[in-house]
This record gives sequence, structure tokens and C-alpha cells, in this order.
Amino acid sequence: MFGSGLNASSLDIFRKNKGNDKLKRYFLRLVINDRNKATRLINDENLQFGTLYVLLPLIKKYGSILKLNERNACALEAVDIITGRKSSKISLLEKNNKQLLHKTLVWILGTGYADDGLNDRYDEIIDSTGILLVKRYKDKSLLNLMIDIVFNRNRRDAYIHDLLWSIFETRDPQVLVMISRYLDSGNTKDSELAHKLLWFVPSKDGKRSAAIPKSHGTVTGWVQDNMPFLEYTGESFQQTPNPAPFTVSLIRKYLCKPAQGPDYEGKTRAQDDFNRLDPITQEQLANYSYWLYRKNWNLWDRWMHLPVGDQVRIAKSGGLL
Repeated sequence: MFGSGLNASSLDIFRKNKGNDKLKRYFLRLVINDRNKATRLINDENLQFGTLYVLLPLIKKYGSILKLNERNACALEAVDIITGRKSSKISLLEKNNKQLLHKTLVWILGTGYADDGLNDRYDEIIDSTGILLVKRYKDKSLLNLMIDIVFNRNRRDAYIHDLLWSIFETRDPQVLVMISRYLDSGNTKDSELAHKLLWFVPSKDGKRSAAIPKSHGTVTGWVQDNMPFLEYTGESFQQTPNPAPFTVSLIRKYLCKPAQGPDYEGKTRAQDDFNRLDPITQEQLANYSYWLYRKNWNLWDRWMHLPVGDQVRIAKSGGLL
């Protein structure tokens, strides 16, 4: 909760104890009777964004006499751009101080998350801040927090699709591991959403479905085993009711060529033969190839030079050459 930490600002603590309306009345009296104290309190380095947001109408009205610090002034400009849907103006704000804007956005999301749900406009600010951090600054430091916001919103049936989209737009498969923390949650809505988001990750028996229970350990193991070959698909809830944002490139896993590496140079007979196989056999062959590659490169190299029919026979037997 806001203002509950040891370093909470005076205004955060007042708001927690007295509520938003009494905070606004208190701050207005300060602005009128003791503007220096009002300035000092609003510029407190430990102030949380939610409290600043509640006081925005007063700050905008009396901003000229409050002498806002750089963080608060930048936050006000960012909020105006976000709520006014003037994303093109972000570049103008960046020109003044890109590092300050980045730091301010981290502050908005990092301290403002606790008030998510305050109102629709506030949630829009949280969403847009997360998108800017991920897409513009390539900042993944608050991904766990963004995922927590998604699950907290889902508990109250609030909108989650935009924030989910920004999370997956990091193109980082580790977000699957972060989401899997909620698979074993005691909250039914948490577990259901986690299974829905991770439906494409196979269970221990290899089946893919949101209805099949899977654990944090199962997802973590799958991501670790397939990390070099996971490719981002770009699928989202805006496109399909069951998006699969990541997929394993079976041809790359078969050839043991990482997804982030260079494309293969030309087509080989092995690739052509592999592509003619049915999907189930392709997956079996790819899994075996990568297993053998890690176990004994020399054996893998010999196996790769065998006809694909022999490769399949050995892979299905589960043994070595």
C-alpha cells in the first residue's frame, strides 16, 4: 500500500490515514498559508506518484508559486502528453532531458503501481508509462511489477490487454517464467489467468492446453531448455482469444542454431527432409537433436549426417548411435 514504507513522505502518510479529500483540503491550506512548506512536502524525494496525481488539480492551479522540482515538473508534462494522447510530443520532452524523463517514468510506475485502479485515467497513465519504458527505453527493470499489476487488475475484472501487450513486446521469454509464479497461486483467478497466458507451454506429458495443470517448475524448465530457439510471434489478445506470443523454432532446434543468430545460409538437404516430416515427428527430432548436441557434439555431428529416416529411428528409440 502507498505510504506504508519506512521512507514514506509526509503527504503519503497523511493520505493513507485521512484519505484523498482531506489531503486535498490540507494541501490547499498549506498552499495559501505556508507555500514554502507546501513546496517542500510536494517535492519530497520519497513522494509517491499516486499522491502527486491526487493533488494534480491544485498543483496545476498553484504551480507557479510552488516551485516544483524537476521530477514533478517532468511528471506533469508526461501526464499531459499521455492523457492528451499526444505521443509525438514525447520526443520534444526528451530533448530537454532524456535521462530525466526515463527516471521520471520509472518513478511514476515504480511508486504509482500501488494506486492502480484509482480511476480509468490513472490506469491509462500506468499503462502508457509501462509501454514507454518497454518500447522506447528498452527498460525491463519493472517487468515483475507490471505482471503483478496485470494479475491484480484481473482480480477485479479490469482491463489488462494493453499492459500485457507491452510486457510481451519485450520479446523476452523470461516473462513466461515471471507469469508462471501465479500458476500455483491460492487465488483461483490468478491461476486461471496464468494457465490461459501459458497455454502454449506443454505440460509434462507434452500436451498444450489452458485446462491442463502445469507448475512454475515445468514452465521454467521448458523456457530454459528452449531459450536459444524461442521466437517472438507478436500475437496478442487484440488479435486472437488465445495468443501464443512465443514459439519454438523446431528447424533451428534441429540444426542447433539459436534464434538470435544469423539466418541459415541457403537450404540444405537436412532442412528439406526435416520440413517434409509431420509436426509431431519434427518436434521429436528437434528435441533429440538438441539433447544429443549438448551431450556429445561428435556423436551429434555423425547423427546429423545420417539419412533423416535413420535419424528418426534413433531419436524415437531414445538411445545413442
